Amino acid sequence: NVPPTEKKLEEPLHINKKPPQDESIRQILDRTLGKVCLQKDAGWWKYEFCHSRLAREFHVEVSLDPKTGKSIVSVEDENKLGLFDVTSGLYPKSEEHLHVLDLDVWDSNNKENKNKQQGSSTFYKSNANGGITPAFIQEYPNGDICTHPDVIDAAVKGGTLTTEGSGVQRSTTARFTCGPKFELVNVEEDSTCHYLFDITVPDLCNHPLFRPAVLESRVLKCLPVESEFS
Repeated sequence: NVPPTEKKLEEPLHINKKPPQDESIRQILDRTLGKVCLQKDAGWWKYEFCHSRLAREFHVEVSLDPKTGKSIVSVEDENKLGLFDVTSGLYPKSEEHLHVLDLDVWDSNNKENKNKQQGSSTFYKSNANGGITPAFIQEYPNGDICTHPDVIDAAVKGGTLTTEGSGVQRSTTARFTCGPKFELVNVEEDSTCHYLFDITVPDLCNHPLFRPAVLESRVLKCLPVESEFS
């Protein structure tokens, strides 16, 4: 068992150094989140996201050391929800826009079809229409196996069992959006043993794909029209 690995962010990380103007989305994430883990409490489970490493859930117990009187924190239960796939990021900067999608459409489609194929949402092309929430997507596959009987029954029906037939492998989709602070804002199990981690990153707000739409203003001039009957 691995103890909690959360490290405090020295806010605001994004203004410590002036970032390059042509910085890619992945470079922004590596610069701001590369050495930290973000955590979120959710009752029994505590969720943790370590950028380019892993996503996990764990439960801790606090006990008192009778000799020192100090509190001892130990991890009693843990599941790895996904490991970063290095090969998934081997594409040029010019293709990053293909990994930015409209979060509003994703969530809407997910509500309509809980069993939709991962990644089938409409990808974000332009924010010119307004009301679009762009999110950069990274996949964290190859987590621990779900072996609960109910999970296995559902997997048999859905055809999603592992090759060994022992259960369903956990996996996580990380969705990075523009936000006021570095935070793991939401965790959701959107389908059996698949998780959505929503992370806000202030630095993304300055990236061209995340900037709000600029609406053009036009002046309309109305002129009276003379009627042929007047």
